[in-house]
Amino acid sequence: MTAELLLLPGVTQDALVWQWMDLPPARAWVYPGHGDRGRAQDGLTLEGVADEIWSVVPTQVDVVGVAFGGVIAQYLALRHPESVRSMVLACTTAASEDGQRMRSNAEEMRTRGMGPYIEPAIGRWFRRSARERVPDAVAHIENTMQEFSADAYADVIAAMSEHDTRSRLSRIDRPVTLVKGEQDRVGEGAIDALHAELPHSRMFSIPGAHMVHVDNPGGFSAVIRDHLAWVDNGAPLGKKLG
Repeated sequence: MTAELLLLPGVTQDALVWQWMDLPPARAWVYPGHGDRGRAQDGLTLEGVADEIWSVVPTQVDVVGVAFGGVIAQYLALRHPESVRSMVLACTTAASEDGQRMRSNAEEMRTRGMGPYIEPAIGRWFRRSARERVPDAVAHIENTMQEFSADAYADVIAAMSEHDTRSRLSRIDRPVTLVKGEQDRVGEGAIDALHAELPHSRMFSIPGAHMVHVDNPGGFSAVIRDHLAWVDNGAPLGKKLG
C-alpha cells in the first residue's frame, strides 16, 4: 500500500489550517478538544493521541508534524514504527524544559481563560509581516483560538509537561526531514538537537516563525514535496544526512 500523507498541526488548530499549502492529497488530523471534537474523556496524553492515530491510519503514513504535531509524530514512530514510513518534523522538540512550570501554567489557563494568551501566542508563532503576507491564515488562527476551550489548551500543556523522547530517538529507523524556521524563537536549538540524535535525518532552514506551515506555506510545501520525492527514490538509511 502506498503511504498516506498525514498532517499533524500545532495546538488549537483544526483541519482547515492546511488550506494555504500546496500538497498532495492528505489526511488532516484533529486532536481531542480541537475543531468539532470534544476533549479526551480520560485526559489527554501524548501516548494516547499517538495510539488513537495508529488505530485509524492505514498500513503506513508519511507524517508531517509541526510544533505539537511534531511531538505526536515522535510518539507515533516510537510506539507504532510499523505505521510510519517517514517523517517531516518542523519547529518541534524532543523534550519539554520545565514540567512543573508548564503544569502551573495549565492550571492558570483553566482559571483565566484563553483571552490573555491569544495575542502573545500570535506574536511568537508568526513573523510580524505575516498579517500582510498571509492575512487570512493569521485571522483563521486568531479565530480558532478565540473559540478554543482554555481547558482543552491546558490539557495539551499538561500533557506536554511530561514530554521527553531524547533517550529513544536513536530507535527511529525512518528517514526524517527536519525543518527549522529561521525566525522561530520558541525552543531555539531544538531542531538541531533532534538532528543530532535521529540516525537518518536531514535538516533544512527556511524563512518562518514557529507555525511555519501557516507563516510560510509555500516554502514548507516545497520542503514536504522534496521530502516525499527523497523517500520515494529510496532515501538511504544508516548515515547522517544533510
